[in-house]
Amino acid sequence: VASTMAHYQLSHLKSPGLPSQLSFRVCVSEARRPSSVWLQPLNAVAKIMKLSEVLRTHCTSVSVPASFSPSVGDVCCALFDGDGQYYRVVVGDILPDSRYRVQYIDFGNSATVSRSALYPAIAVILDLPVQAVECQLAVSLPPSLSSWPEDVETVLGECVNYHFVAIRPADPASFSSSPVVDLEDVETGSSVSDRISAILRKSKPLPVACEFSTSGAADNQCQAVPESTAQPLSDTEAKVSTNERVFIKDLPCYKLPVGEAVICVSTEVTSPSSFWLTKASCLDELKCLLDLMENPAEYATPHLPCVGELCAVHYSADSNWYRARINCVVDDVVEVTFVDFGNSETTTSAALRPLQPEYLKLPLQGVECTLDGCQPIFGSKWSTEAVAAFQDLICDTELVCTSQGLGDGLGMCNVALELDGTAVASRLVASGHAICLDSNVSTTAN
Repeated sequence: VASTMAHYQLSHLKSPGLPSQLSFRVCVSEARRPSSVWLQPLNAVAKIMKLSEVLRTHCTSVSVPASFSPSVGDVCCALFDGDGQYYRVVVGDILPDSRYRVQYIDFGNSATVSRSALYPAIAVILDLPVQAVECQLAVSLPPSLSSWPEDVETVLGECVNYHFVAIRPADPASFSSSPVVDLEDVETGSSVSDRISAILRKSKPLPVACEFSTSGAADNQCQAVPESTAQPLSDTEAKVSTNERVFIKDLPCYKLPVGEAVICVSTEVTSPSSFWLTKASCLDELKCLLDLMENPAEYATPHLPCVGELCAVHYSADSNWYRARINCVVDDVVEVTFVDFGNSETTTSAALRPLQPEYLKLPLQGVECTLDGCQPIFGSKWSTEAVAAFQDLICDTELVCTSQGLGDGLGMCNVALELDGTAVASRLVASGHAICLDSNVSTTAN
């Protein structure tokens, strides 16, 4: 008798979402970073363990057919090595050597498992709604930091398996589409977001006594020179000394060399079609610059900007100063892009100061890029799931970047990215978030 296996996906399961109240009790089941915190209802564990017993009976008695080969997005049963229990998982990626990257959907944690640890799902998995909801805390990573400090990871680790009062913020508009919450300790009332914000304020770049030279800009190098070295004023510095406006064209930009592998970090990620990279080896020089810009307000007056101009701008998230380009001016409201990182902010002219000569010696570090080798499955717009998968892949890690076309900070640079020896584009295609794009077609006339 031929047997058939039902295929279930997350869309077949109900999600509880978050309560409609402004505050409610929750348990933190997983906390990877402030932008990915998983919350459960307080009664979730009892329900999950009851289902786990049913899954144990099923998985230890079923004969898994040799044809069982889960696809990305399939919901299965999996053995968790941590406690020897069986739980519901969704397949996120198919790896070499019959290994799978899965996520335990009732908790939010992920693991790599072998094919032998996976079992076909049964209809009973539909009876219990998904018990974990991914949220983000009402804090954001300052552009001066390429990753969350270890102290932040420690705070998040202390939150797992602990009960909190979750509070919805009054204005979550500055965050992404994920639910935004603050978590308050049930006993003390202390805010997790406030604890993380305090750590971020202390984690600004360390002071470095150095200045910068642009002499290596043509060779794509970032160079620090001794503070005592006398340097003649460049044309751009002379502009500043005479209060003339400075524009992007007046400064050298870091360029990704075509065909050469470079270690980079992401600083702003909107989608595979728009993200910003900075060369990892230049981060120390960039931190040096940010220290020099510690407080321009002490020796400069507020600046009346014009579109396209470069200014020193006070960033509201961490109260530090950064180089930024003016995108739009409407009355006293100004939209800027931080040119060394790629993120944008709407502020007022009171937060702007003219750039000082010492701020101009380091080439602009941010390079806006688009991912080579894949494209959206439908049309030109990336799905929410594809964007989230791409962000998970390239945020908070070093990447091997190879430019397919010269980028200069003004236009989009087409780049191939590798993570742990595997092309990021290939991972998106394998996980069902993109389709392959042949980028090797020559456009050069013979």
